[in-house]
Amino acid sequence: MIHRIAYNSSTGSFEDCLADCLENARIQAEKSTLLGVVFFVDAAQPASFHDANQLISAAIDKKGFIFPFNVLAQAGCCPVSIELWMDDALLKVEYLTYEGVRYTRAHAEIGTSVWGIGLHHRDMNAGIQEQADETFRLLDGILRNEGLLLSDIVRQWNYVPGILDVESTSGKTIQHYQAFNEVRKHWYAKDLFTEGYPAATGIGVRTGPFSIDFVAIKSSPSVKKIGLCNPKQKNAYQYTQQHLIGDALKGKQKNPPLFERAKLLNFTDSSLVIISGTAAILGQETVGEGNVREQTEVTIKNMLELTAPAVTGQDNTYRFNYLRVYVKNPENRDTVKAICDSYFPNVPASFVLADVCRDNLLMEIEGEAST
Repeated sequence: MIHRIAYNSSTGSFEDCLADCLENARIQAEKSTLLGVVFFVDAAQPASFHDANQLISAAIDKKGFIFPFNVLAQAGCCPVSIELWMDDALLKVEYLTYEGVRYTRAHAEIGTSVWGIGLHHRDMNAGIQEQADETFRLLDGILRNEGLLLSDIVRQWNYVPGILDVESTSGKTIQHYQAFNEVRKHWYAKDLFTEGYPAATGIGVRTGPFSIDFVAIKSSPSVKKIGLCNPKQKNAYQYTQQHLIGDALKGKQKNPPLFERAKLLNFTDSSLVIISGTAAILGQETVGEGNVREQTEVTIKNMLELTAPAVTGQDNTYRFNYLRVYVKNPENRDTVKAICDSYFPNVPASFVLADVCRDNLLMEIEGEAST
């Protein structure tokens, strides 16, 4: 079963934390198949991010690791922390490259899956639209190289530097998040998403490139993929224009975010609900403005709604096995963590600092729940 593991080092310096994290990755890889690693670092400026990225890349190469990885400027509770992507039911795993980009091909009884981690444009100085377009080109190239389509993606993470920033280009005013949505629409138009859009997160990073992580699963009789809707929330791809900031890149209409609130994967003997980045939104309106406690409660209730029988169409009991929690302001992290711990005791979780896609949202949570 696909699962994620969070690890926070208890040592002091960046280098010591990094060494500790990589040792943990080695230990975990002896227990289960390692698909890739996400690193969270405390970097506020391009120079500090570059240094951290270089140190991580060099340490990975020195250890002889060939798994794909991403480095995100989203501070955890120590100088560097990691999230390990694992699967303990694989028959075979292959670490591959496409145009120098690492990715993983995994074979299991349910079929083949592809894991891309850390896709990004090599030029961090390019504009957000150009970075996103090049990253989607790499994403599309990897998938088609594997005989897959964009519509085979079941989970996608989209990391947008300065997600709330607004810039002017060619006479248009574009928010970074909306520029990404426009590019995503352009690329998704290549395929038919008959099984629904992916579950997804669009979240900010303080610096570094626009990047994408993804999981794609080849359709087979052994796995059924279903997009889930939360009856208390409007589907993101049906948002009206006033909730999309800036101008449309082309035409008069801005393109809404194309993702499902969650993706249900039904396997032969189990099920997995992959929950998208979820926030305190009811209908399409933000609730609990300025109140991080209320927003956290509403967010968690939205997540629980997505595992209810009325939504999944099943009588199965789902148990959460992982959370990643994004908190906008450092002073709110302990409050958010305490509430999450009360709802999800003993569930592994990463807590990182990041801007969310609306200025009035103070936090966001994603996760997985299985039978």
